[in-house]
Amino acid sequence: MRLILKLCILGSAIFAGYWAISAHLITRYGPDMLAQSPRIAAQQGHVHGFPLAFRTELENLHVQSRDLAIGWQVPRITLEAASYLPNRIQATVSPQHRLSYLGTHIDLTQEGMQTELVVDHLLRVSMAAFSVSSATATPGFFLREISSLNATLQSTEAESYRLDLSAQGLHLAPELRRILDPMDSHPEQITHSALYADLVFDGPLALNRPTAQLRQITIHDMQLDWGALTVSGHGQLQRAESGGLDGTLSLGLQDWRVLHAMLVQSGALDPDAAMMAGFFLGSQAEPGGTAIELVFNVTGSVIAFGPFILGQLPPL
Repeated sequence: MRLILKLCILGSAIFAGYWAISAHLITRYGPDMLAQSPRIAAQQGHVHGFPLAFRTELENLHVQSRDLAIGWQVPRITLEAASYLPNRIQATVSPQHRLSYLGTHIDLTQEGMQTELVVDHLLRVSMAAFSVSSATATPGFFLREISSLNATLQSTEAESYRLDLSAQGLHLAPELRRILDPMDSHPEQITHSALYADLVFDGPLALNRPTAQLRQITIHDMQLDWGALTVSGHGQLQRAESGGLDGTLSLGLQDWRVLHAMLVQSGALDPDAAMMAGFFLGSQAEPGGTAIELVFNVTGSVIAFGPFILGQLPPL
């Protein structure tokens, strides 16, 4: 009996020592890891949660994109990891935060935003998962509301990752809705959208080094379901020496007439161009049907359909 008691006391002492040393290392090296990236700033709180977990807070988190066009400000993020799985970190974001894009401030409110991160012994990311529910943007910028969004990034090789992204209940911002669908021909919300792709970076994603740059993206499937407008697609893009993306994107439509009507109603096509576009799209459709697949060329992140420039991809 005494032996069992001594073993229990010894085990408890060893575990308490492990927790205390780990908490000290988190407190000591956490700020250094944040300082590794000049685009991330935050104040780290004390570590607590003994004995079952390591728990700390990041106060006044500021994150900026590489080109400084996008910024994210969060009052508080709670980080937690089980004592027996310190490499699996869960983060809970405060309900209100702010997104900035090219000087425009957007206040975000959500009922639940969580992130899970799994790293190996070298602090390289093995898996990252993100979920948000009932999010609202004020003022609406592209999107006004999202019912749910889920994303998972899974390491497949040293520098390669698989991305699974899906969203439901996307409500467009009123200004964008009036541009794309001035006749209210489509439902108020985009029912479903998804992206499944493989990403290759110029180095592994890790917590103790600067953010790696995307080198190649292979899109296996992307989906959009907005009433009568049903779109699928695939493609591959590679980082060029100029820094832009080169490659091709293929989009499939179940009914080209829906897209044509949207372009005409939004004013993107004048009457003469609309007639020519209708003849062209109809000639490219499957015999006896309305399904069509369009191939777009991308050069320096600029999207073109034949000789026509359609737009530019956002920086990645």
